[in-house]
Amino acid sequence: MSSEPISPRIVPRESSHCQLARGELFHNYKIIKALGKGRFAKVWSASAEGGEVAIKIYRCGTDNVRYYANEVKILSLLMERCTEDPPHVTKYLNTFAHVSINNNYKPNIHPCITFKCAGARLVDLIKG
Repeated sequence: MSSEPISPRIVPRESSHCQLARGELFHNYKIIKALGKGRFAKVWSASAEGGEVAIKIYRCGTDNVRYYANEVKILSLLMERCTEDPPHVTKYLNTFAHVSINNNYKPNIHPCITFKCAGARLVDLIKG
C-alpha cells in the first residue's frame, strides 16, 4: 500500500454536477455508467457488495440541497408507513454526502441517494 496522500479530484468551478468516470471507485461503489441527468441531479449505476445500485448525485448548491431534503423526507415517510416495498417506487437504500474540491480549492458538497437498481432505463424501454 502506498503511503502517498490521496489528492481530491479538482473539478471546474462552473460544474455543479459531480464529475465521475466509468470504473471509478466512489465511496463503497464502483461506477458502471451514467444513467441520466436532469436539472437537479445525475444518476449513475454502480456495483456494490449487495449487487447493482443507482446513485442519484445532486448538484451542489443550496437550492439542490432543498430538493434533496424534500425527496429524502418523502422516501423516508414511504418506507416508514409501508409494510412492504411500495409499488412503482424504486427501493430507497441510504443517503450520504460526497465532497469534491473545485478549481478555486473550495468544497462542493453533493448530497447522494442510493436506490436498488430498477432495471432498464425509461428511454431504452420507449425505444423498444
